[in-house]
Amino acid sequence: MKYIDTDLPVKKTIFKPNYITRKTNFNNGNEVYILNVVNSVEAINKLYGEFTLVTGRYSVYDTVSKTHIAELKTRTFGLYDEHNEKKLHPFILKGLMIEKKKYDNLMRISKQFNKPALYINHLQGDHLIIFNLNEIDPTKLKLINMRVKDKTSQQIIMKPSYLLNYTLGSFYINQLETQYV
Repeated sequence: MKYIDTDLPVKKTIFKPNYITRKTNFNNGNEVYILNVVNSVEAINKLYGEFTLVTGRYSVYDTVSKTHIAELKTRTFGLYDEHNEKKLHPFILKGLMIEKKKYDNLMRISKQFNKPALYINHLQGDHLIIFNLNEIDPTKLKLINMRVKDKTSQQIIMKPSYLLNYTLGSFYINQLETQYV
């Protein structure tokens, strides 16, 4: 078995994307690219099925399989700390943010379609952390007010958000770019 770090209590799967063009910049986070990475992982396909992109500009979720709905999120940081490659990035240790409104909408749609909701986080280096939101007790989530820039007004606003502890998700580690394989 291959490990990220023996002290980390996480579910982990090692994968090697088979048809993805390797990218190393921060501009590879579009939904089509992320979906190609997700669909290239055999372990994910076995668990959740193959995902297709949802059409509709203001859809609550980005992608759907026969059994799940999912929101795709690009992170502009990698799995490991840039100053200490044997430790996870501080943002992962702090918790991955999901806006409360987005979480609530995903859970509403999940219930409406009777399909579990996934929150798929794509990290630089094509690492993935997938949270099955239906398996997470919402009372255990930390609610914070996150400072964000409003896209229309360009003003700083506060958005209620949850922090998802990385131990609640499953890691899919890209074998091509991880030294711990």
